[in-house]
Amino acid sequence: MTGAIYIDLSKAFDTVNHVLLLDKLQKFGIKGHALDWMTNYLTDRTQCTSVNGNLSSSLSVEIGVPQGSILGPLFFIIFVNDLPSVTKLCKVVLYADDTALFYAADDVNVIQRSLLSDFLHISNWMDVNRLILNVDKTKSMIFGTHQRLKSRVDNFNIQTNEYKIDVVNNFKYLGVILDQHLNWNDHVNMIIKSVSRRLGAIWRVRRFLDKKTSELMVKALVIPIITYCAVVWMSCGSKMQIQIQSLHSRAAKLVLGRGKFASSSQALSSLNWHPINHQWKIQSFVMMYKCMHNMSPLYLSSKFQESLSTHKSSRLTRSVVKNNLKIPFFRLEKGKSTFFYRGISLWNSLPVSIKLVDDICIFKTVVRKFLKNRIK
Repeated sequence: MTGAIYIDLSKAFDTVNHVLLLDKLQKFGIKGHALDWMTNYLTDRTQCTSVNGNLSSSLSVEIGVPQGSILGPLFFIIFVNDLPSVTKLCKVVLYADDTALFYAADDVNVIQRSLLSDFLHISNWMDVNRLILNVDKTKSMIFGTHQRLKSRVDNFNIQTNEYKIDVVNNFKYLGVILDQHLNWNDHVNMIIKSVSRRLGAIWRVRRFLDKKTSELMVKALVIPIITYCAVVWMSCGSKMQIQIQSLHSRAAKLVLGRGKFASSSQALSSLNWHPINHQWKIQSFVMMYKCMHNMSPLYLSSKFQESLSTHKSSRLTRSVVKNNLKIPFFRLEKGKSTFFYRGISLWNSLPVSIKLVDDICIFKTVVRKFLKNRIK
């Protein structure tokens, strides 16, 4: 089982203390004219409000990083960069102002104590750095099989003297809905509802649009929803995959102005669209390419380095990349549905000539051709 706490900050970018930020910049080695320039950039900033053309008096901005700028997000990342150092037990995942704590164990009480301990450390860190925890949006979850969760998590809760964190069965994290059993039903249902609404909106104005504009709208408003993070959730099951493929076919027929009983395969072929499951596979191939060519985060590429243990070199060099990876053994089907397992199987299916392509753009092209030839 794995426990998680998803931490939310109140107005994260607007509460960064300038003095503390400049101190952290110094610790990163930014000194002299560079530090003077950043100090000048952050200080003596003012803001005012305009209502019906009337401006309020200006007030000095003492906290917060300028939003809408390139430096704003970078400043915030630097500001929270030392947060993981205060945790002792849990794995910390940071993405901008989204922070997640994870701890895995067989005993739910151990998970609870470990999460609570590091949550307190993070809470203290926030106090020192003058950031504000949004308790209402901070949630906790526990992941596991139906059998384990049914009998072991009744008393799971995260509570301190100041906070009580709600325990939820699903949580939307970075745009993907995670559920307790990682079966992705909730996420796929969200996709189906969102795509159906958007297709309905496009259908209502389709008679005013030409084919090119309709296709642009579908590619901008619909396709990104059914391909976003598909590497993670594409193991949702055949029934869910068929529902999404049906929506994809419906989108193709909408672009062409054809009725719902028209041939789906002909519509996709007319637009030169790949079936959606092939688009998902392309995403998986590209992710594997990044992992195998040292272009992915270390926590991903290191997983596949372990599968190279049968070779003399465990580094992801050109001579090693061409080798097949060792397929891991999983007793449960849930393990076989992970990207780690699926990714290795897909990578091993590629010819050596494709594995050794040096440019990722060229790789995408040859992989598309490879999949297209396999369909024939």
